[in-house]
Amino acid sequence: MLTINSLAMIYDSKLLFTDVNLNLNKGNKYSVVGANGTGKTTFLKLLTGEEEPSHGEVIIPKKLGVGWLKQDQFRYENTPIINVVIAGKKNLWQAICEKEELLAREILDDVSGSKLGELEQIIADNDGYIAEYIAGELLTSLGIKEEFHYQNLSVLSGGYKLRVLLAQSLFDNPDILLLDEPTNHLDINSICWLENYLKYSFKGVLVFISHDITFVNNLATHILDIDYGEIREYVGNYNKFIEQKQAITEQKLHELCYMERKVTKMKKFMEKFRAGTRAKQIKSREKLLEKLNYLISRNLLGLVLILILGKKYLLVK
Repeated sequence: MLTINSLAMIYDSKLLFTDVNLNLNKGNKYSVVGANGTGKTTFLKLLTGEEEPSHGEVIIPKKLGVGWLKQDQFRYENTPIINVVIAGKKNLWQAICEKEELLAREILDDVSGSKLGELEQIIADNDGYIAEYIAGELLTSLGIKEEFHYQNLSVLSGGYKLRVLLAQSLFDNPDILLLDEPTNHLDINSICWLENYLKYSFKGVLVFISHDITFVNNLATHILDIDYGEIREYVGNYNKFIEQKQAITEQKLHELCYMERKVTKMKKFMEKFRAGTRAKQIKSREKLLEKLNYLISRNLLGLVLILILGKKYLLVK
C-alpha cells in the first residue's frame, strides 16, 4: 500500500538515515521509535510530502487518501469547531462551501442550477448530510463538550485545539493515517477511546510516533526503529521489539568482542615475527588487520555504550 525505496535523508548536514526500503501494509499499525534527534518527525514528513528526501522515493498510489495530524490550528481560529473537523474531508468541505455560495445568490441561472445538483451529489456520496453528526461524535469522544461544537476554534485553549485537529485527521477515515504524538494533551478517557478507535475501527495503514509506551504497546503491530542511520522493522509491539533488539545487540556484542580478541592476537603475532622470515605472512595479516579495524570502527564508532538487559558494557577500540 505504501512503498519506500532507497530512502535517505540529510538534515542540517546531518545524515538521519539512509538506504531505507519498506513496504507498509493495510491493517498494520507502525510505531516509529528512536532517540531524540534521530529523525522520527522528519520521517513522517517525508511520508506526508511536507519534506523532500535527499535520495529515494515514497510511493503512494494516487487513489489512496492520506491523513495526518497537522499543527496549523491558527488557520482555523475564526472557523466553527464542527466545520474545522468536516474540513478534514477536502472534497466534501469544498462542495459544501460552493453550495452555500450558490444558495446565497439571489438568482440562479441554468448553469448554476446544474452545478448545484452536482454539488449535492458529491455531498450525498460523502455522507455530507450526516457529517455534522459524525464530526460531533468525534469531538465528544475526544473530550470537547457539545456546547462548544458550533463556536469558533479561538474559544479553546491550545491543547483542546489540537484535539480538534486530531478529530479532523480522523474524520476522513483515510487509507493511510500519520500521527505525531496524538496522545499529547489528551486525558485518560480520550486516550482509551483513541486507542480503541485506531485498534478496532481504523482499517488502513497507521504510522505514528508516541512517547506513551502503554499506548504503543497496546496499539502497535510493528515497530520502525531509527538507529545509527538505519530504519529497521520489527514485528510486534514495543515489548516484543525490546526483546528482539536486546537479542540482536547481545549477538553484536559477542561478535565485537571476538573481533577485538582476534585483533589483539594478530598484533602479537605480527610483533613477534615482523623481523623474521614470515614477511609475506605478516603482509597478509596487516591487510586482514585493516579490515578488522574497519569493521570494529563501523560497529563501535570509536566508543559504544551497549545496554543489554539493564547491564552496561563499555567497549573501547
